[in-house]
Amino acid sequence: MEAKAGKCAKTTKAATSSMDAKELGRRGEAAAAEYLMRHGCKILARNYRVAAGEIDLIAEEQDGTLLFVEVKTRRTSRYGLPCEAVDCRKQHKIITCAGWYLKENHLQARHCRFDVIELMVHGDRATIRHHKGAFE
Repeated sequence: MEAKAGKCAKTTKAATSSMDAKELGRRGEAAAAEYLMRHGCKILARNYRVAAGEIDLIAEEQDGTLLFVEVKTRRTSRYGLPCEAVDCRKQHKIITCAGWYLKENHLQARHCRFDVIELMVHGDRATIRHHKGAFE
């Protein structure tokens, strides 16, 4: 694994370029979940939805920290890096959804972190970057 600017980057098998955006996103989320599990996390929820929005992945690190993870998958950086798509409005939605999850599961006292995992797809390979604590 290659470290870049304090972020984790890894190349992994990706989907073919013929798939649509929704399928690319689904495969990106699956790859991100696998990445987290390989790094010792337990996946607690996928595509957690409430009226306020959705969180792609909710995971737990070995030390008990809860991760609320937004996954962004792109084929090109023409419109910026994938993580740049997580703007203030999106961050607010994720934080609101996280509050609902914590309340529903009586976990308000747990330490939490908001991460972004980006995947840049290059043919049949992808580079994964994990931005830990991407926002608060």
